[in-house]
Amino acid sequence: QSLIDDVTKNLENIKPNYAIQQIMSYFRLVDKFKDKTSINHLTKIVETISLMLNPFTPHISEEVWHFFHESSASTEKWPKASKKLVNKKVDEIYNAVIKLKQDIINIVNMFKRKNKKPKRVFVYCLPEDIDKFKAFSAELSIGINIDLQNSEKPSHDPLDKAQKASPLKPAIYVE
Repeated sequence: QSLIDDVTKNLENIKPNYAIQQIMSYFRLVDKFKDKTSINHLTKIVETISLMLNPFTPHISEEVWHFFHESSASTEKWPKASKKLVNKKVDEIYNAVIKLKQDIINIVNMFKRKNKKPKRVFVYCLPEDIDKFKAFSAELSIGINIDLQNSEKPSHDPLDKAQKASPLKPAIYVE
């Protein structure tokens, strides 16, 4: 449900690229957890995503919406976040993946401002989190090799960054 708030905020601030990125990231996250989610909850998620895609791809949004309703998606009210529909685990992982990607982008941009080209990004995750982040390694792609590692057994950690990893907050090293 934080997705609804985030997408709404980005659209209001005229940042449609971020809004689309968040919708697609969340959709992929839901796809990964679909087997652990009830059909009613999945239906509500698809309906909500359909409405949020309407400003960008109205034709697709309408097709998806008509699968569930006879009305038009474009005449429906914009979705509002509902606390009772929050899947806290999914929301927590989604937010952690988005935050990690933004942190990586910010660090890479700092390198670029110094006219340095980063070659590789090392992300050190706690053992209980590494599979969660590996499941979304495609989401983290920014055109630079990103190496997800277990913080307790890193294969490359010249500055001991791995020890700074905490639950759903990986440590990052860029070279």
